[in-house]
Amino acid sequence: MHALAVRNLVLHLRDHGRLEDDKGKKRVGICSPYSAQPKLIADVRRSHGLTGNDVRVATVHSFQGDERDVILIDLVDSI
Repeated sequence: MHALAVRNLVLHLRDHGRLEDDKGKKRVGICSPYSAQPKLIADVRRSHGLTGNDVRVATVHSFQGDERDVILIDLVDSI
């Protein structure tokens, strides 16, 4: 359910122009503490054409040192 909610939010932001600014596309990070969740979200993301460097899905530890314009944090309690 969380993966679908994250997908819906990213699609909503994209469809309403919130992922673009006057300098181009904003870079989005989708972050979750459990490794299975980013894998699931990445599969859902690819199935909806949200690919490329604009949207990155990873665990909290993988984002250390990375900068994004928008960060979505999925604190899913169970998978």
